[in-house]
Amino acid sequence: MEIRKRFLLLVHDEELRYEIAPCGQLARISSKQDCPEANMSLALITGPTVPHFHRRSTEFLFVLSGKGLIVFRDKIKEIHVGSSLIIPPGNCHFTIPKSAQMKIFFVSAPAWDQDDIYLVDHLDLGQHEAIGYSEALEKQMLTNHLLQRTNLSMEDYLAMDDDITMLSAKELRRRVISDVHKQG
Repeated sequence: MEIRKRFLLLVHDEELRYEIAPCGQLARISSKQDCPEANMSLALITGPTVPHFHRRSTEFLFVLSGKGLIVFRDKIKEIHVGSSLIIPPGNCHFTIPKSAQMKIFFVSAPAWDQDDIYLVDHLDLGQHEAIGYSEALEKQMLTNHLLQRTNLSMEDYLAMDDDITMLSAKELRRRVISDVHKQG
């Protein structure tokens, strides 16, 4: 058995830097470079997240604050402070907060990286209408994701591409997929 010498990784809350990701605002506590076996992150969720899955990583989630719904494959579950959840690779999931903000601590194993995020190309919206998930909401969520990632206002984004309001959710999803992999 190989024993690796590692240093202690100590990160304080005030050192965390949040970035826009499909799961909301994400602060990486540790990275794949720090520990390839697993990494830790914090997600701040203020609106519905983008439906996505990972092919390699299992996610272990623990809700630190807030409450909401998690849609996992064909199941809809309430989550709140103290809830924990394991999401195996290959399972589409997204979160809809029911409080102003949710804060979720999660561990990904093996360590998550930008190449292991896949936005779904098709979502059966019919089964999620009961929780208020619709194509209009998905379009709003995807547009907001693009605006936050590019640091543009809606007016500036429209000036760049005045057809965005005419795009379907599927076309917006493809733009977000391209954006996520390009900006990785």
